[in-house]
Amino acid sequence: SAQMRVVLRDIEALLRAHERAWPDGIAVRFVGIGQYGLDVNVNAWFLTTDFGEFEVIRQELLLSIIEVVERAGTSLALPAQVVRVEQAEPAIDTSGADVR
Repeated sequence: SAQMRVVLRDIEALLRAHERAWPDGIAVRFVGIGQYGLDVNVNAWFLTTDFGEFEVIRQELLLSIIEVVERAGTSLALPAQVVRVEQAEPAIDTSGADVR
């Protein structure tokens, strides 16, 4: 819980410090415990009408959010899937011939 509090606080501070952020549009909330990790909702509005500028702002803030998480001593959870492949023994019919 201590790491989560630091992450939430520091992401909000990061957003509030951004020169193009609209202060009333910022919200950083812990919203649930998911299948693969802890869910955080980050909402922010930026004072720009240029989509290219918005994409640059978003990219830099997302990278900065990763840095906040890493500084807190944790990491982002990524969905993982384990696949186990086994080779079955060939079946033998009653005549003794291999059946595959």
